[in-house]
Amino acid sequence: LYFISGIFGVPRDKCVEQYYKAAMSFCSTYPCKSLREIHFVDRDESMVRAIQTVFESKEPIKTSNEIKNTESANGNDESSILNKKEEMPPTENSYTTVTVSDSLQIKLHMGSITDIVADVIVCPQEKFCTSNNQIARDIFRKDPGSKPTPGKREIGDIFSRIPAETSPWKEIIHAVFPIYNEEYSKDPINFGKTFNAMLQEIFRKADNGKFTAIAVP
Repeated sequence: LYFISGIFGVPRDKCVEQYYKAAMSFCSTYPCKSLREIHFVDRDESMVRAIQTVFESKEPIKTSNEIKNTESANGNDESSILNKKEEMPPTENSYTTVTVSDSLQIKLHMGSITDIVADVIVCPQEKFCTSNNQIARDIFRKDPGSKPTPGKREIGDIFSRIPAETSPWKEIIHAVFPIYNEEYSKDPINFGKTFNAMLQEIFRKADNGKFTAIAVP
């Protein structure tokens, strides 16, 4: 999320709207075979709060706030989850869960995307695929061997790489997202269609790959 509102210059309201529309449209029209969790992650508390507000207002019965507890009952450092019914601000060890169906959940996190446990991670790219934005640098700091070769790509391109066995992820999906420039500001509907279609294609790609969880910045 934060790369879209920052690096690629997308206004926050457009970003929030398209994440909600893409996620819910995908969930309502596409019969997932393997995908069980879609994680949206951002470092910016205000952005996470904005996303949470949209989901909670539109899906109030299906939404819950949860916090990770790293100390289990037996004293080990195993992670357990405590459901919290009261409203809470997003923190680095909390997330909001939206239960879309019996088999699929959307989880909204504040923090670093590279800390999320998921089979697949999405890496944002610009059209020359330099992997030079903050999220890409964080990903390839953990998995330097999977960095793609720079080269010109088209806006909307989505391609994947299978990392080494030592990687935290089973697949890295690269996506050349549109930059919200003057042209798009004059035609925000076209931007929304492009962005929405890319997100849904990313979700489908993960599901077709028989992965269960994907982390999306």
